Amino acid sequence: MTSHVLPTVFLVEDEELTRAGTRHYLGERFEVVGEADNVTDAVAMIREREPDLVLLDVRIKEGTGDLVVEQVRKTHPDVKFLALTVSTSRSDVVRLLRVGVDGYLTKAAVGVDLPKLTRDALRGAKPISRQVAAYLLDIDEDVTDESGVTRLTPREREVVALVAL
Repeated sequence: MTSHVLPTVFLVEDEELTRAGTRHYLGERFEVVGEADNVTDAVAMIREREPDLVLLDVRIKEGTGDLVVEQVRKTHPDVKFLALTVSTSRSDVVRLLRVGVDGYLTKAAVGVDLPKLTRDALRGAKPISRQVAAYLLDIDEDVTDESGVTRLTPREREVVALVAL
């Protein structure tokens, strides 16, 4: 990652109006170092610009956000990814969480809190929208001993339910 005074963010979103709104909410607290509306451009530009965090829609031109995460993480494992989407579909949530996004936010739930949640993700927190937290608990129910994924303890399940945005 390059040296910047402000944390650097890259936007992956296929709607120009949404990108403009996101830039507005991020304000002067982050440096937006690039934008892309499709998988190919996103991967190339993220690798080139090495942002601290990528705000990523689930569905974009040429595919889905998980393709971007998978390809970038092969060469830049330290880049953080925060899903920012309208989708609360279980399949989208599961797919993005399985590739290792650092949080999953729904656009309807974020609004003016976007800068704080982005900064939280940069600090290692895993911001999750309330609508998505239930899927985490459901996914945990599907975990088998052979999956290699550790099941949540009862207390961890309680915390997931409480900390969801």
